[in-house]
Amino acid sequence: VTGDTGCGKSTQVPRLIYEYLKKINSTDKIICVQPRRLAVTSLKSAVQNQLPHIKEWLGIKLVKKLNLIQTVVLFS
Repeated sequence: VTGDTGCGKSTQVPRLIYEYLKKINSTDKIICVQPRRLAVTSLKSAVQNQLPHIKEWLGIKLVKKLNLIQTVVLFS
């Protein structure tokens, strides 16, 4: 996916995919990869603010161990 900085590539695309997967009752996972640790934490915060109803399903992988059973959207 390409687009200008701030156009929503990292926040809106995962949100749209999440909503589609929820609509079709899918258990698939969404993984968003970012090049820097700060980008990962900032992105998770932004998505939590925009979509507070899914924040319990958001995860960040900054360490080697993460429980992916409940995580639906992973920012890494």
